[in-house]
Amino acid sequence: MFDRAILLVRDPQEAILSEFHRQYAGHIVWKEFVKENLKLWTEFNLMWPRKFPKPLKIVFYEDLLINLKGSLEEILLFLHWPIERKLLSCAVRKQKGVFKRKKNSFDPYSEKMKINVK
Repeated sequence: MFDRAILLVRDPQEAILSEFHRQYAGHIVWKEFVKENLKLWTEFNLMWPRKFPKPLKIVFYEDLLINLKGSLEEILLFLHWPIERKLLSCAVRKQKGVFKRKKNSFDPYSEKMKINVK
């Protein structure tokens, strides 16, 4: 099927909060959503390294935010794809995109939730 794969992993606190906003935005109890999705996040991100028998590169979403160009270069090298400087520069210029949700002005995670997520 595939010779290799990229697993893009995002910090569970950010990933779960983002998914909550995307799917439900107030239609489900936050505490239950965190509990269910932390389990799904963990299972998914632990399954890939165990089950994928070929080379797997784990890329952290937060690393893309900090160093997009370097991260994309590493991904392309891993995939044995040529690095096209024009396309790489375009990706860096367009990094912010056009759609961003507003950040919460409060921390939605209780101390107990934070312990479970870490």
